[in-house]
Amino acid sequence: MKIGNIANYLKTNKKKTIIIASVIAFVLIGGTSFGVVAVKYKLFCQHEWLAATCHSPEKCSKCDRERGEKLEHQWKPADCENPEICKLCGDTRNKPLGHKWTNATCEKPKTCSVCSKTEGKALGHKWEDATCEKPKTCKVCGKTEGKANGHDWKEATCEKPKTCNTCGKTEGKAKGHDWEDATCTEPQTCKRCGKTEGEALGHDWIDATYDAPKTCSRCGETDGDPLVYEDYSYDDYSYDSGYNNYDSGSSGKSKTEQYAEEFADKFASGAWLWDDDANKDLGETLGKIGWSALLGSLK
Repeated sequence: MKIGNIANYLKTNKKKTIIIASVIAFVLIGGTSFGVVAVKYKLFCQHEWLAATCHSPEKCSKCDRERGEKLEHQWKPADCENPEICKLCGDTRNKPLGHKWTNATCEKPKTCSVCSKTEGKALGHKWEDATCEKPKTCKVCGKTEGKANGHDWKEATCEKPKTCNTCGKTEGKAKGHDWEDATCTEPQTCKRCGKTEGEALGHDWIDATYDAPKTCSRCGETDGDPLVYEDYSYDDYSYDSGYNNYDSGSSGKSKTEQYAEEFADKFASGAWLWDDDANKDLGETLGKIGWSALLGSLK
């Protein structure tokens, strides 16, 4: 250091100048014993300052002298597992906040809603098979995979609407029966599905005549054969010449005349109107008249 600078330093630092001058004087006068005392009682030190901390201000590493003020803690907020921690010195205060757990789900383990830490494993899905209208679905969380199977429709019938063969769901309405009226031999019948209701009507028979067999007035079906005229033997009768002389012996009347009188009596009685047997008998008599007239003409 230059002499001029030393002079200026001594002028501006009078207190230190006095101390330094005293030390020099005592060293010169008292020898080294004063120097030892000065060092021991920190009367003179070339300080080496250590940085201030949260617990102490700046401090000389040689003489432990302090200056300034200690630092303020810089607290890091507490979290789920740690209390508040000073960023400068590591001191702690208070307690950890503790986790706020949310229950495990199908896809996520137990999880802290604050820090996202997890514990354990996810529960895993509980799948229900796909249906006609819904895809494969987790019955816990509702998540789906894939697509619904779709319906397997069976077309509507007379009695049932359009119906899914798989799940039984229906759409629309049944078609209803397309009835065909009952007949003599068949009950009322659906043209579409063949179902029947009730009973057949049965035939409405008209008795056989000499011209037609027993016949149903409703459907025209026949049963049996027409009536047959009685077979009169040609040898039972004797003939004179001519149609009107055809007779059976002693009566003197032709068979035609006899049958005509018989027919007139039966017709006049009126029994044929309500008695089927009388009606049939009347018809047979009329037939005999025709046969006898025919045989007479052949003679």
